[in-house]
Amino acid sequence: MVKLANFISKSMYKIYKSQTVIDNHKEFVSDCTSLFKEVGKTLNNYDSTWSYDKYNIFSYASPKKIWTDLYRELRDCAIDFIGNDKDLCYQSWLNFHLEHQLLDWHDHKWPYHGYISIQPLQSKTVFEDFTISNEIGNIYIGHGNLQHKVECDQVNKPRITLGFDITDQQDHISSNKGLQQLFVR
Repeated sequence: MVKLANFISKSMYKIYKSQTVIDNHKEFVSDCTSLFKEVGKTLNNYDSTWSYDKYNIFSYASPKKIWTDLYRELRDCAIDFIGNDKDLCYQSWLNFHLEHQLLDWHDHKWPYHGYISIQPLQSKTVFEDFTISNEIGNIYIGHGNLQHKVECDQVNKPRITLGFDITDQQDHISSNKGLQQLFVR
């Protein structure tokens, strides 16, 4: 069973540690580099971040075991943070950024948002009221609609994270091609 260690808890967010990412860091970096190229081909070289609603990175990585284990960790974090009394759907995409591509102020119009740090370098995610120092294996999950940006002083290789949004709202059919079930009661 995959172990999660919750080491920071705030009412607006929680940060977990992915043992799967920590134990398989080099393999995840290699996979993400390959997946970045594959997603680019499929999306006709559109940006993998801003095309977040056109794919789900976990679908591209399936059925590889370390990605299945990471999916289970993400699901368990979501249940811990949100609860298990609602069905949850999620979208997830690959952020693969060089210095000039780091994300400026933005938010997510979803009930919940988060990211998994694969190769975060020495980056920080700055929110209006708090800052997260990103570390390999961090799984951040918090409420959506929080303005944030990424800061990183030295980007000498790609900064890699997996972004995700989660919803418990089931009142419409989505046009989002990457939206999938995360947890069903």
